[in-house]
Amino acid sequence: MTDISRLRDSFLTLQSSSSSLSTKLQCMNNLITMHTTSIEHWSELNTKVDTFAIALGEMLATQSTSLRTAALRVIRTYASVPNFLPVLFKLRLDVFISRCLERGKDLESDRAEALNVIRAILQHASELVPRGIINTLVALAEQADDACHAVGLSILCEAAVRRPELISLCGGIRTIVQSASRVRKALQETVVITILYLFNDISSRKYLRSSGAELRTALSPLTDIHEIEGVYKEKVWMTTRTALVTMMRSWAGLICLTSDDLCLRAMVNVLRLSNVELVDIVLDAFFLTLRVNIPISGADPFRSMKNTNDGAEEAVDARPDLPSRHKRHDLLDNFTAAVCLALIHCGLPEALIYLGHEMRTATTTNVTALEERKFHIATKATVLLGEILSLSNSLLPPSVCARLQTLPILVNHATSMELDPRFRSRASSMVSHLHQYSHIKETSQCQEEYHTSLLVTGANKWRRVKGVDRRLDRLDDVKMKIEYKMDEGTLKAKLVETNVLATKDHTRWNWELISDLVEGPLTNPQLLTLTLKSTKFLKRILSFLRPSRKEFSGMSRDKCNMKYVRIGCQALETLTQSELGTSFLRDNALVAQIGDYLQQETRTTDTDKKKAAERLFSSEKVLKTMAREYFTMLGTLSSSERGLDVLRKHKIFEMLAPLSSMQGRDDLSHLIMTSLDYNITGPSRILLSKSLTSTSRVVRYLATRHLRVLLRSGVNGFPEWGIKLLVRQLADADTKVTTQALTVLDEAADDMECLEALIGRAPNLLDMGPGGQALMIRFLARSSGFTLLNASHFLQDEMKEWREHKYREYPGLVERSLREKFSSYVWTRNAEESKSVHLPVHFYGELASTREGAALLVGSGHFRDFVAILKEESLSSLERRAAVWTVGHVGRSETGVKLLQQEKLIPYVIQLAESCTCFSLRGACFFALGLIARTPLGRIDLEHGGWLSPSDPFLGIATPEMPADGSAIKFFQIPSYTYTDSWAKLSIAAASSSSIKMDNPIHNEILSHVVDLSNHITRDGAMKKLKVLRTKSPQHFQSLDLCLNSLRLLEVYKFRLPSRRFIHSLFYDMIYWRGEDLQRIASILV
Repeated sequence: MTDISRLRDSFLTLQSSSSSLSTKLQCMNNLITMHTTSIEHWSELNTKVDTFAIALGEMLATQSTSLRTAALRVIRTYASVPNFLPVLFKLRLDVFISRCLERGKDLESDRAEALNVIRAILQHASELVPRGIINTLVALAEQADDACHAVGLSILCEAAVRRPELISLCGGIRTIVQSASRVRKALQETVVITILYLFNDISSRKYLRSSGAELRTALSPLTDIHEIEGVYKEKVWMTTRTALVTMMRSWAGLICLTSDDLCLRAMVNVLRLSNVELVDIVLDAFFLTLRVNIPISGADPFRSMKNTNDGAEEAVDARPDLPSRHKRHDLLDNFTAAVCLALIHCGLPEALIYLGHEMRTATTTNVTALEERKFHIATKATVLLGEILSLSNSLLPPSVCARLQTLPILVNHATSMELDPRFRSRASSMVSHLHQYSHIKETSQCQEEYHTSLLVTGANKWRRVKGVDRRLDRLDDVKMKIEYKMDEGTLKAKLVETNVLATKDHTRWNWELISDLVEGPLTNPQLLTLTLKSTKFLKRILSFLRPSRKEFSGMSRDKCNMKYVRIGCQALETLTQSELGTSFLRDNALVAQIGDYLQQETRTTDTDKKKAAERLFSSEKVLKTMAREYFTMLGTLSSSERGLDVLRKHKIFEMLAPLSSMQGRDDLSHLIMTSLDYNITGPSRILLSKSLTSTSRVVRYLATRHLRVLLRSGVNGFPEWGIKLLVRQLADADTKVTTQALTVLDEAADDMECLEALIGRAPNLLDMGPGGQALMIRFLARSSGFTLLNASHFLQDEMKEWREHKYREYPGLVERSLREKFSSYVWTRNAEESKSVHLPVHFYGELASTREGAALLVGSGHFRDFVAILKEESLSSLERRAAVWTVGHVGRSETGVKLLQQEKLIPYVIQLAESCTCFSLRGACFFALGLIARTPLGRIDLEHGGWLSPSDPFLGIATPEMPADGSAIKFFQIPSYTYTDSWAKLSIAAASSSSIKMDNPIHNEILSHVVDLSNHITRDGAMKKLKVLRTKSPQHFQSLDLCLNSLRLLEVYKFRLPSRRFIHSLFYDMIYWRGEDLQRIASILV
């Protein structure tokens, strides 16, 4: 028998009245098991949908739990069958679904399957969802102690997105809003995002009150301190804080909160309250909103951390990865600028100044816990104010910074002699702390900038970071000049003072003085010559480093011993700066002995573990001892021509080559490639090239990754030889290697010289997936790349695909990336990745970067199409957002912005950003205006429209001008709209339902009491009267008409879940109807 035949028999058996219940259960299980085949061949089964639905209704009306749950599973499985759900609702079988959902704890299987059915209905036919089901969901979502509360609330949120009008009619929006601050953390983000979705567009916003009452309700636990009492008060505050942060991380939330004075401004004013716990929680919310680390209690954030790196106590491989040399456009900077503007507009700096004054009351002795917490709050307020000043200085226009940075209120308090001296002292302390914190921020930024030019080999790894502290930089320069001109007598005295000439015991040497001499006076060729000819100073230092003595090489590799390798590298650098020093080093046994031990490692065939462990460069010793630092010294020598001559004399590279490809010694391969210097053309680059083609997959991957380090360090000639090696790696057999090479090439394309070199090699990237296509699109930014791609079919094919669908997919790609960065439930492998959202490549933006591409864009007519889409208000928000992104990318280049000026698009985008009714479209305009601000012509037009840019134009940020009189900013204003109230419709429906009259007066009395159950004031009395009636006259509760009319009231009035269960318990004997009774349901429940 075929599957079709078995399915046909199952349908017939299920619909037959003579079949037993167990047979029908087996038939339903067969239908579920074979549902894929059944749906695909539905027309061949010759099954009527209405007959099928009636048969399922009979199963839902039985007393058997297994039959009901099986019927629910069949409904969920076959929800996609054409006309199945409409027939189901026409027969009013949704009554049984609601009843299954309202059952007690002893029937959780019914409830779980009913929830799955409702979710399937929303997915396949959300426009058909009956009010009765939504009323049940609302009652379930309001019952916080119910086991299915969380699932019911999540489905209610989904229904609100699909059917906001119906949810509003049933009072579900109020339920969702009230749960935002009281729901569990795992579900809170879903609830808040649902609220923000409803606020986003006018089509759903009209069901929310225009005064912003919904957001005020959601945040009321923080603004109404008398609303929450008891032990759960702080827990509710923390939950509400999370809701506030989530709202502030979306355009809809940011605009709505800022536009209403009782929302964001009220949150700011909470900082002026006397409730310490509440103030602390709200203050943390602003830290989280700006993505700033919250200061740890007890730590002093105003004390500068000494990070001079002049002791080499930090291991080389403990350094963080180098940042990219070219900063890409970061959308988080744009959004942070908007958040800063909103917070400044709502008076957060003034509130922080007030908080810093009022809370700084702790003394040095007898400090209570409350005073200590107040002091910490004052410290946090100062830190947050410093962060806002720092962010505004880099992200906001100079006009805003000039007004903010002066801090007139704080400075007036610190300088006024008319104020209380204690108050003036607090203000002065806050100014001092702000200055110290600003210095610390500047120091850390200088250190990050230093890493971009850091050479990855040589003694520079241990020298103090230049640019971090200007005072120390000047002192170092003066000291260097003085020591360079040191007289011979002073030098000899200092050499004696080091104790190197007196003893060979390195533990008695003054290593810091040795370091000062090696980097100071010995850099003078005359003093170096004197030292080499008349003393054994350098000879003893190099003798200490020799492997044969096992003093240095036998030391454990820890921070304390890193000073020896630092000074050793400094000595090698100093010696190779002169011909005499190079000759001395060439004849010294240090490099020769290193070569001998390297050769021993290459020739070893001994498998005895004990003897293998005795080798200098065995795996264990390379891991645990200073023996590995000999490769660092070799790398120091490879950074100069004279050093390379020394290495060639002792044939070091001939010994490193087999080590870099030795089987089972990937650690040596990685150590060699990361230690050598590649600024000079020669054997180092040849050795790296061999590592890239090693038989070891791990070595090839590590070598490819090291090319990114070399790119970021700015190694000489990388566009010529580095790009060549990366292109070659694209053909590697291992996908991890090719993916890594493609990632490095994508980063290298930020540099125009590297991009031109890559275009010149014309690599075939089409087989590399989306990443390869995106990299090829970046070729269009150069005329040579346009010529290359125009000669193939890639340009025409890609233009066609972008016009058809890819431009429409772009907003979702960007918004998904932003959502992932803002969400607290998305895990990121690298902490640095969570700090930025880089713009994906946009085809039309790259195409418009050259004259040839701009001409093609205009000639194709695509640009005119996007202009028309942007201005057509009847189109969907997604279409218009896609057009806005296209216009913004076109306008980020000099050639593209001229196209925008010809169409007068910049004023239109500004108008759209300030008055559009869709907040997501308004946010897309904000990002697009930032792209346009990258060009001088664009900034001029933006300034005419009241949008200004920060001092650094490459950030790509444009913000609306802040009115000097403190009036509202247009970007944060909500256009007025008419609130579509659902209560009027509900009242009409309730009035028609309350007019239900039955022939029996007792039935009318029962219905009246059922209506009273919907009111919490009359509920208890009505419940008692109904219990009495059921006890005295149980026969009346056997009426099918009375039962159905009561169910009809459940669809109109809003009942709590216990009341709904009580109503069902009154008609317990009528819950399970006979098959013939099902025909009467639809006629009564209209």
